[in-house]
Amino acid sequence: MAIYSVGLQCWLEWLPLSTALTGIAVGMVGLLMLWHFLAPPGAAPPPPRPFWIDAAIPALIHGNLPDSTRRSHLHGGPVYVRSFLGRSTVFVSGAANLRKVLQGEDQLVRSQWPPATAALLGRHSLSNLAGPDHARLRRMMLPAFTPRAVQGYYPFISSATSAALEAWCGSADPVLAYKAVNSLALKIAIGVIAGTGGPWMQAEAFPAFQRLVTTWLEGLFAWRIDLSWTRFGKARKARAALDQMVLESIEASRSGTEFCAIRVMLDARDEGGVPCSTLELLDNVMTLLFAGHDTSATAMLCLLEEMRKHPEGVQALRAEQAAVIAEHGEELTPTALAAMPLAEGWVKESMRRTPVVPIVPRTAIQGFEVGGFWVRPGQPVVAGLRSTMQLDPRFEGSKPLAFCPERWMAPEASRDAAWMPFGGGPRLCLGNLLSMAELKIFLALLTRRYDVEFLDHAEAWHYIPLARPLRGMPIRLRPRHLTGKAPSA
Repeated sequence: MAIYSVGLQCWLEWLPLSTALTGIAVGMVGLLMLWHFLAPPGAAPPPPRPFWIDAAIPALIHGNLPDSTRRSHLHGGPVYVRSFLGRSTVFVSGAANLRKVLQGEDQLVRSQWPPATAALLGRHSLSNLAGPDHARLRRMMLPAFTPRAVQGYYPFISSATSAALEAWCGSADPVLAYKAVNSLALKIAIGVIAGTGGPWMQAEAFPAFQRLVTTWLEGLFAWRIDLSWTRFGKARKARAALDQMVLESIEASRSGTEFCAIRVMLDARDEGGVPCSTLELLDNVMTLLFAGHDTSATAMLCLLEEMRKHPEGVQALRAEQAAVIAEHGEELTPTALAAMPLAEGWVKESMRRTPVVPIVPRTAIQGFEVGGFWVRPGQPVVAGLRSTMQLDPRFEGSKPLAFCPERWMAPEASRDAAWMPFGGGPRLCLGNLLSMAELKIFLALLTRRYDVEFLDHAEAWHYIPLARPLRGMPIRLRPRHLTGKAPSA
C-alpha cells in the first residue's frame, strides 16, 4: 500500500496540477462507468454507509440491537449498508420497502435459518421449505388459524389464563413474571396445537415437558456442534424425546374429535388429494411450538412492562372492561373481544414499540432495487420491522416513541400498512390472529380481576434474541372484582 502511495505522490509532483486533476477526474468517471457496466441497465446506486458508532455503543451496552437499527435509519435513511456478522448487509426500513422485500419471497429474496435452527426444526418444517413446497404445506395448515378457528380456541385460552392468574395470586412468594408467562404461553400453545388431553397437560407431567422444550429452544440458535455436552447436542436429545410425545399425540388425534391444529392437519389434503406425511406433521408441530411459545410470552411481558410504566392507563382499561361486562357479560366471546378497542390499542402499541421479532433476515437471490438503491445477488438483507413501526410517518407529530394506545382508535389507524409485527408476504406469521386474541384475553382477565404490584421499578431489559427483563420481573397479584359498574381506583 505504501508503494502505491509513494507512486501517487511522485505522479502528482511530476505532472502539472491541471493534468493531475484531470487524471483524478477521469479515474472517478472510470469508476462510475465500471459500476454502470457491471450493474444491470438502469440499476440504482449502492446504498450509503452511515456513521454508526452512536448506534453501536447502545447496542453493545444495553443488548439493544433493534434500537441501534432505528438510530441508524434516522441517520442513514430507509436503506443503508452495514457490516453485520462479518458480511456487507443491506438494512431496509419503511413500509413500502419492507413490503417489497417480504412479498418478494422466492422471487427477490429467500429466508435462511442458521444451521442449528434448521436442523432442530426439521427438514419438513414450514420454516425450512421454500417455493411450491412451502405454499402447499402452508395452505394445509392455514385452516387451523382462520378467524373462525381461532374463535373456537377462546374458551380454552380463557380457562388456561384464568387458572394461571389465580395461581400467581395465590403464591406466598413473589412471582417471577418471566417464568410465569412462559409457562402460561407454553400451555396455551400446546393446547391449541395438540389438544388439551395430552399427558403433558397434567400438572405432574407439565414441568418435565417444559424442561424438554426449554432445552430444545436453547439449542436453536447455538453453534451446530453435535456433542452431548453442547447446547445443540442437548437440544437434539430433547427434540428426540419431544418427538415421541408428539407422535403419541398424533396417533391419539387420528381417532379423536377435539379441534386442534394436529386434527386440522390430519384432515387436510393438497390439490392432488395427498395428506400430510407423519414427518411433515411432526416437524410442523415443533415449528408451531417454536413460533407460538416464546413469542407470546415475550409479548405478555411487554404488556406487563407497559402496565408498570402507565398505571393511569390501566384505569382506562378497567373502565372499558366494566363497560364490556355490562353489555356482554363475563364470558370472553368473539363479540366481547371485538368491543375492546382500547385493549386492542394496548396490544398493538406494545407490539409497535417492542415487536417480538424486531428484524427479519433474508438473502437476495437476484439483484433488485429497493428504496432507490441496488441490492446485489447473494447480499444479506435485514428487514427492520421495529424501525419501520417506530418511524411510522403517520405519527411524526405525536411523539412516535411514546406509548399511546389511543392512537390506534383514531380513524387513520385503520390504514395500518406500517404496522407489521408479524412480518408479511408468504411468510406472514400463521398464528397472528391467535396471538392477538391471546394477548387481549390476558389483558382483559388481568385488569378485571387483579391489581399488579411491581416489585422492581429499576429493572433493566435486554433485547437479544428476545426482549426480557434481566431479573425476571418480580410481581405480586392482589384480587379485585370488576363488575359492570365503573371501577374504583
